[in-house]
Amino acid sequence: MKHFITPYLLSIVLATAALLGGHANAAASLPGTTTTVVLVRHAERTAVTKELTEKGRARAGDLRDQLASARVSAIYAPDLARNIDTARPLAELLNIDITLVPENPDIDALVATFLTQHAGSTVLWVGNTNNLKQI
Repeated sequence: MKHFITPYLLSIVLATAALLGGHANAAASLPGTTTTVVLVRHAERTAVTKELTEKGRARAGDLRDQLASARVSAIYAPDLARNIDTARPLAELLNIDITLVPENPDIDALVATFLTQHAGSTVLWVGNTNNLKQI
């Protein structure tokens, strides 16, 4: 379990850095609120079909378990099977929809959405290597 928790703690640190100025043109959280954005990369996938592997499905379940009590109120992901399948166990547990966005979203607009439409809440972003680097 030690190896699993470390990436999620790193995600929280990266989320905090992004919200505190890591993205120069991003909107700020509304006054009097703190918005938490948890950033994760999709779980392991196959090289050919790009679907989650057995290990990836287990990691998606672990993500659900780790964030079950984190008060996540919104989940965003690119419209790709591997991202959706990573987010699905938590979305089903919390009975919330996954908001799908393009594979390469406008990062400034996405961050602004997190901070304004979900002010004071916890948001999960299940991204890919490229869009996570941009955030």
